[in-house]
Amino acid sequence: MSRRSLTIALLAVAGLVSLGAQAPRLEPLEPAIRQELEASGELRGSLTGGASPRLLPQLPRRAQILEEISARRLTVGVEILAVHPGTGEALDTPEGLRRLYNLMNAVSGMKGLEYYSASRKRMRTLFSESHLIDDPLNRRPLPDREFPGEIPAVEQVYLFQEDLTFGGTIYRAEYYFEDGVLSLHTTNLTPMRYLGLNLIKEEESLSWICLIPYGRNILFYGLTGGKTMKFLGLEKSRSREESFYHRLKAIYGWYTRALGG
Repeated sequence: MSRRSLTIALLAVAGLVSLGAQAPRLEPLEPAIRQELEASGELRGSLTGGASPRLLPQLPRRAQILEEISARRLTVGVEILAVHPGTGEALDTPEGLRRLYNLMNAVSGMKGLEYYSASRKRMRTLFSESHLIDDPLNRRPLPDREFPGEIPAVEQVYLFQEDLTFGGTIYRAEYYFEDGVLSLHTTNLTPMRYLGLNLIKEEESLSWICLIPYGRNILFYGLTGGKTMKFLGLEKSRSREESFYHRLKAIYGWYTRALGG
């Protein structure tokens, strides 16, 4: 993304460029954060050790996100803020928003996704399996959902992902559509295991993906983290935070590739 196109995108995010009636009526970024983002194209923040998010935009679910992070008392976590230039088509229209919402629901598309393993210093498969399930008890696989019409305001589903680091985990996924902002919130319903031990107990991880389309651009905000058990010093490990960052970065990359970026 060129410096000029990034500047235009950030002006749009700031509400300084008219982008049509479907654009969210908010100014999500503080001026200092916007300047940092213009300079680098992507910002990263640490949530490790209970740190508060620094990059979280002014979003409809901001209060919920802050409350959840505080309640979780994360021992490891990261956040990413980035601007994606899109592919030239308007994404803040009903058709564009529906495309983004269906992309968020394309759970099976993450099967085989790779990320950079900080500990192994090489690319590695993140999810060897990824699909919806009917419920946490029966765990019957379901196909991806697709919405041809109106986007629902709130939806809840369950999904299963086989993670080569944390094993098979069942998640509750909640989708929100408010004021033109699309949000996906997931938390684990089964323990996330590492080296045969429960690294993160059930409902002690969290992940948020928020897409804010402005005309042809998308402001992406993501965070992921968890409250890890205290063993082997992993709760204080810098490489553990790096691992979470590269996992989140891989998911952001999946979105940009799916959109053609």
